Amino acid sequence: VKSTVGVGTTFHVTLPIQIVESGAIAPTLTQRTVIGIAPGQPQYRMLVVDDEPDNCQVLSEVLRSGGLEAKIAKNGQDCLEIWQQWQPHLIWMDLRMPIMDGYEATRRIRMAEAADASVPPTLIIAFTASVFDEKREEIAKVGFDDYIVKPFKEAIIWETLNQHLNIQFLYAQEEQDDGLTETEDAEPMMTTARVAEILHAEMSAGWLTELRTTAKQLKRRRVLRLLEKLPDGRQDVAQYIKTLAEEYQFGEIEAIAQGQFS
Repeated sequence: VKSTVGVGTTFHVTLPIQIVESGAIAPTLTQRTVIGIAPGQPQYRMLVVDDEPDNCQVLSEVLRSGGLEAKIAKNGQDCLEIWQQWQPHLIWMDLRMPIMDGYEATRRIRMAEAADASVPPTLIIAFTASVFDEKREEIAKVGFDDYIVKPFKEAIIWETLNQHLNIQFLYAQEEQDDGLTETEDAEPMMTTARVAEILHAEMSAGWLTELRTTAKQLKRRRVLRLLEKLPDGRQDVAQYIKTLAEEYQFGEIEAIAQGQFS
C-alpha cells in the first residue's frame, strides 16, 4: 500500500497464478447428449423470439433435437400473435428487438394472463447479451421467470427446462471409459492448437474456408456435416470440434479454421 496526502492511495496485489498458452485448455464436454423426452409427458411447445434468424434457427434446432415442438417469432408483435393462437408452454424471449422488444411483449402477456384467469400462465425466459447490460431487477419486475446469458451452452437449455417445467429427458448412451492411462503409446491430449495443426496439415484450403464461414454464421448442423469429410482415424478431431459446436463456441471454431493457434 502506498499513500500520498492529497493524491490518493495505491494498492498492489500479487496473485499466485500461472499464465497458460491460448488453446492449452480443452473445452468442457457437455455432460450428456439429449435425444428426446421420457415417455408419459406432454408434447411441450416452445416459442423462440429473436430478430436474428440465425439465433432462432440454432435454438429451435436444439429444442427439436430434444423432442420438443418449436416455433419462431421475429419480434414481440409476432410473439403475441403466436402466443394467443398456439399457447406455448415456454417462450425464449430476446430483449432487444425492433417493432416491439421483449420487455413490452412480456408485459402484455402478463397483463392478458392477469385479466383472464382461464389463460394458462406461460413461462418466459429472457435472453440477454450480459447481466451487466440488463438490470436483473427490471427483468424480474416485468414478469420474466428467468434469464439466460448469450451465447448459451446447450446443457443450460436442458437444465432450464428441467428446472421450470420438470421435463425428464432421454440421453444417448455414453461409451464406457476404457480405462486407458497416460503412457508412452497414448495419443497426445487434444488441444485447440493441436486440432488447428492437424486440420491445416490434412484438410484443403477450401474446406477450412467453408468451416470458417459456417462457424461465423453459427450454423451448427453445417459444421457437423463438414466434420463428415475428415479422414478416417480423425474421430478425436471431429469430437473436439463437435463439442465446441454443441457448446456454441463458434468463435473458437472460426479461430481454428483461421489457423490462429500454432
